[in-house]
Amino acid sequence: MPTARIAAPYGSSPPVPEDADHSASRLGSMTLNDAPFPHALIRNFLPDQLFTDLRAAFPVSADSMESVKQRRGGDQYSDSRFSYTLPMPFDLNAATLAEPILRLQRLLCSERIVAAMLRAFAGTVNPSLARHYKRSGQPHLGIGMAVELIYDRSGFELVPHTDGARKLVTGLLYVADPDDPIVLGTQLYAPRQPGVSSDGQAPVAKDLLQPVARAPYEPNLFLCFGRSDQSFHGVEATTSDRPRRLVQYSIFIA
Repeated sequence: MPTARIAAPYGSSPPVPEDADHSASRLGSMTLNDAPFPHALIRNFLPDQLFTDLRAAFPVSADSMESVKQRRGGDQYSDSRFSYTLPMPFDLNAATLAEPILRLQRLLCSERIVAAMLRAFAGTVNPSLARHYKRSGQPHLGIGMAVELIYDRSGFELVPHTDGARKLVTGLLYVADPDDPIVLGTQLYAPRQPGVSSDGQAPVAKDLLQPVARAPYEPNLFLCFGRSDQSFHGVEATTSDRPRRLVQYSIFIA
């Protein structure tokens, strides 16, 4: 029987036990929403002090971050988005990353949290794994993780998309201030008619989708979902002068 192997943590240091206990508990008690596709909104995902420290350490401007449009090209991304993918192995980052950011990376890349995320979205993840097994013809598949700091300036827009086909689970942690507009959150879409889907490559016309729900942009809120050909999500254009700061967490076929 083919199996999926979670990659060994990208470093020798385990997460802080209290961090892992807290976030694993939040994942274990989450409510799964079915519409427009399986997803969860988890409030208080990180321990309070860790989130406070993370927000203080998070880049406050785009000055030290890379333009996503310049990096990736194409028209899907706006030149108002900047990001920084945390390097691996993360133990080598100890001298360069702020401690709260390194602590978050160790938490999200720990086997305990990765396994909890895969279990939570098994209904979406398992069929995807089965398809990858069939295509690869290999007895095992590796599962990797990535953590990305994202800063969106005023005017940013991200058209509806489903993420790449190798993605299994996406998590978005909002590093918001209490008075930030909640409309800066991620919009979730449903197809207006049966058969509308995306393999993560070709874009789908926006008029074929309807907005169904929006994750509120609130401090320490974690939006997570299993990737499928109908997990359409995006960001509506905003004229707010407040930046949108978040951590994007990805679990994927390595």
